[in-house]
Amino acid sequence: MKRRRMRLAMLALSLLLVFSLMACQQTPTSTTGSTSGGATTTTTKASSTTTTTTQAAEEPVPISIWYAVGRFTIDDRRDKIPEEKDIGFLNERFNIDLSYTTAPSEQARDQLGIMLATNSMTDIISMQGSFDTFLIRPDQMFADGQIIDLKSVASSIPTYMGIVDDNPVIKKNVMDDADHILYFGIPIFEAEVGMSGGLMIRKDWLDKYDLGLPQSIDEFLTALRAFRDNDPNGNGQKDEVPFCGNQGSLQVIGNLIGVQETFSMVGGTGGYVVFGPFEEEAYKKRLTLIATMAQEKLINENYYNFDFQMRDTWIAEDRIGAALTGLGNLDKWNNLMADHPTFLMWPFNNPAQEDGKRYFDRTDLSKAMRHDVTMISSNAADPAKCGEFLDYFYTEEGHMLTTFGIEGLTYEMDGDFPKFTDLIVKNPDDLGVGDAQGKYIGIPGVRTYEDLRVWAQLSLTTPGSRQAAMRTWTDTFTEDTNTPIPPAMMSEADADEYADIMADLQTYILESVAKFTTGEWSVDANFDDFVAQCRVLGAERALELQDKAVKNWQARGGEPYAYTLGRAEIDWSKIPLKTEKGIELMDPDLR
Repeated sequence: MKRRRMRLAMLALSLLLVFSLMACQQTPTSTTGSTSGGATTTTTKASSTTTTTTQAAEEPVPISIWYAVGRFTIDDRRDKIPEEKDIGFLNERFNIDLSYTTAPSEQARDQLGIMLATNSMTDIISMQGSFDTFLIRPDQMFADGQIIDLKSVASSIPTYMGIVDDNPVIKKNVMDDADHILYFGIPIFEAEVGMSGGLMIRKDWLDKYDLGLPQSIDEFLTALRAFRDNDPNGNGQKDEVPFCGNQGSLQVIGNLIGVQETFSMVGGTGGYVVFGPFEEEAYKKRLTLIATMAQEKLINENYYNFDFQMRDTWIAEDRIGAALTGLGNLDKWNNLMADHPTFLMWPFNNPAQEDGKRYFDRTDLSKAMRHDVTMISSNAADPAKCGEFLDYFYTEEGHMLTTFGIEGLTYEMDGDFPKFTDLIVKNPDDLGVGDAQGKYIGIPGVRTYEDLRVWAQLSLTTPGSRQAAMRTWTDTFTEDTNTPIPPAMMSEADADEYADIMADLQTYILESVAKFTTGEWSVDANFDDFVAQCRVLGAERALELQDKAVKNWQARGGEPYAYTLGRAEIDWSKIPLKTEKGIELMDPDLR
């Protein structure tokens, strides 16, 4: 822990010096509460509310929450959502007095580091991503005595503990190797939620050349070559982009082979770890596929530093043939081009390999959770009350409040289905659905489980996106061919040794893969030297450390790993399609 404390202390000293200099140059201001640390951290105290008669004899329990704020703060919703409907309601219901300390998302890591280095934690800490590259990790925070073991307040969090106890995978994620429960997470119960993106291709362009949806890598490459060579948009210019993406997109395409750039699982999350370059046959295929995409110009030539903001422009210009992206984009693009006479972007399966298997890169599906976490700090004067408050959002009532908002304002019940109002889906201030959702819905700093009823209304409004999430991408998923490493946390000593190795090894791999991709290196001629240098840089020891961490993770909770996700059931009659283009290709039961 000494090394981490030193890093945090050095960060705190340097940043406090910077912010002190900033403070000398400007006077902090705040329209919602007191501001500290220059203009970077804002503390907001909700106005007091009247308590019930039974609570009147007790003073409200102060609870402070730290979280990273995005575009909108809790105060921005007050033009439509009265405080008594959310924060005020919670204050009265739990006899608490909530206050928030926020940091802009771009400063969150530094501000959190200062808070931990100075032991000035709020009662509740909400962290975006539980395995941060800065080594701000729940297991290390617990070892440093900065957060509590949730088992110590188990009687106050019966709903959450029930979820943990009933789901061995979730239990492995939230505990350390000594069986302490460290944080509240975002469980996933429905496979469709975890399968939030995938491959898509212009179905109308395929039809033009009598090509079917690709089922193999060779068929995929054949389609892209047809798009490159045959002017499918018919404008007489060679301006088509067969596959649109960046360097990361290329690496994910490489993962289709069944081995990732550095470490992968063989046999799924319950299997064993391999180091990619040591898997010679598969890794050579991976490098060859990536090199083919780049050298044959099947991907946009500026892929290495591609600005994804250009992608929507190219879609509107009828130039893109295929992509690897999320459901939201698939939905958006088919709606954007609804008036185009033929445009139809359609999902297709991960191509099958020579062994007949389809390989996946789905971390959320393997661990049945998102990355974001919330912890109770050791500074909390009443950790049981903090637990009671946080547990509420895993109940049906609390889940509805933070997921759908306020009935009559942000959603209405249609039978037993919560439908978003026009404030969210047709915002009068022209906010997109994502921005409207971010502004008006959610209790900052808390967690709850994912709910497909949200994404069904926001991202599954075209036949293509609905077919993708509910059938194409999810039906073909197999856990034993899912290759990501599970969220295994190493000990402090192992993590330091691993980081020292990977600092040089990762850099070397990135540089070498770039040379293979551009053709500067030949897969046949240079691969053996590449692997040999990986060994020199410590790849074998890094694999040992990664394997040890994964085995420890697999052993947590005393139960073997098992895939736990079920399938969602949605009444699609409640969610009308915004366009029917492609409806004849969609499964009838999704209409």
